[in-house]
Amino acid sequence: MGFKLPRYSDLTDEQRVIVNLPLDKNHLVTGAPGTGKSVIAIYRASDMSNAGKDVLMLVYNRPLMMYIKSAVESLDIDAQVSTWQSWISKFYKEEVGTTCPQTDGAFTYDWPVIKKAFGRLGKKFDQVIVDEAQDVPLELIESLMLISKGVTCFMDEKQSIMDRYTDAMDVAEVLGVKTAYALWNNFRNPKGIYDFAKVFNPEADSDTVNQDTTKPSMIKCSDYGHANATQLTSKMVQVIKRNYGLNYIGVFVNNKSLNATYEELRNELDDTDVFMFKAKSKDHNTIDFDEPGVYILSYNTMKGLEFDAVLLPRPECINSSGDSKVDNNILYVATTRASQKLYGFYFKEHASAKFIDFFSRIDGHRDLLSWE
Repeated sequence: MGFKLPRYSDLTDEQRVIVNLPLDKNHLVTGAPGTGKSVIAIYRASDMSNAGKDVLMLVYNRPLMMYIKSAVESLDIDAQVSTWQSWISKFYKEEVGTTCPQTDGAFTYDWPVIKKAFGRLGKKFDQVIVDEAQDVPLELIESLMLISKGVTCFMDEKQSIMDRYTDAMDVAEVLGVKTAYALWNNFRNPKGIYDFAKVFNPEADSDTVNQDTTKPSMIKCSDYGHANATQLTSKMVQVIKRNYGLNYIGVFVNNKSLNATYEELRNELDDTDVFMFKAKSKDHNTIDFDEPGVYILSYNTMKGLEFDAVLLPRPECINSSGDSKVDNNILYVATTRASQKLYGFYFKEHASAKFIDFFSRIDGHRDLLSWE
């Protein structure tokens, strides 16, 4: 199973406190990458399921939904797991009897109408769990409170990759809670990777449990030319084969590079399974994290996931959101997906205006990287 679910007995005291919070109340939980937010969400769903409660788990996107769903099924938890967009469309149609109202296009919802309709439905769930709540509309959380006896939100504002993100103070106010439960211990990232990730988010605050100071690697490819893509693929293949003992390897690229990266790696890795998620693809709009291999995802679908190694081909060419804070968060989230190894592959240290200026951001911190 791709999701690394620790045994309940291995949870820390602070994690167990959150798992065992009252099931019929609202709660807010914050924590940096690797602190166990999704793990706690799953065990909390397990406890509620065992108690005969009606549980709904909502997440940000399909890869994260499928990632968490594999762990939920492994524990035989009777809980619905869905992306919030898919769930609200289906639920509204079934319970209200009409199409979920939208205003200016797909996924832009008419929240006043939705909340009015939800207010007439009564409590349909004992608990709704929202993971990555910083990237869902605040109005969704307000709506969920109308149909559930309790709502638990897990979030980290520093991992928001949307130009509109939900603030923790606003979530706390909506939930009616005075303080959030905070998680501090990072169990995913070794110190070498986390120290580098903090370049993009200096205010990130957690304690790394793994004190391995091995530096992430930045690998130079040849100058631009006819063979540049071939050499990039070749160097990535070398790294993947060098890390043969690592079962799950994530490769993050822009949406437009998904197909080419997938085909090139699949052609070169005869003895390794290569998977790709592409939302609008007929053949690749689902992904199974139960199989070891190389997983190719875009930067807007990597959230919440964890891989033994992460490869970032051409970090100087990551599409910019136009918002410097969001761009930093994208790099922070990408680098913190790695639990053991992190590699970047670049051609030059210059980015055009449409790309995130990766190398200017790491000026003064180059000693945190191993340069090859």
